[in-house]
Amino acid sequence: MNERARRLKDQHALQVAMLVCPECSKRFRVYGDAPLAYLVADWAKNSGDLSHTMPRDIAAVLAHEHNPTRLVEESTGLPWLSEEVSGLAYLYAESEEDGGL
Repeated sequence: MNERARRLKDQHALQVAMLVCPECSKRFRVYGDAPLAYLVADWAKNSGDLSHTMPRDIAAVLAHEHNPTRLVEESTGLPWLSEEVSGLAYLYAESEEDGGL
């Protein structure tokens, strides 16, 4: 069964990332292009777009008590929204006061 799941994952290029909050060590498992999904969900939330349905994993990241832009990608130790991890040239918040986007 594990081999079949691995083949399906490889065939569909499913991405899975483990994110860690540097303040409380809470871990999040996010799927797909998580940085892009986060940016879209955050924009929809802040613009009042109620028609956008966000994935549960991204909703959990957005609902976290600490600044979600400061989460770190577990395998690299880099901020998950940094260009090195996400591929996006996004300026993530440097401090808690920035509050994200």
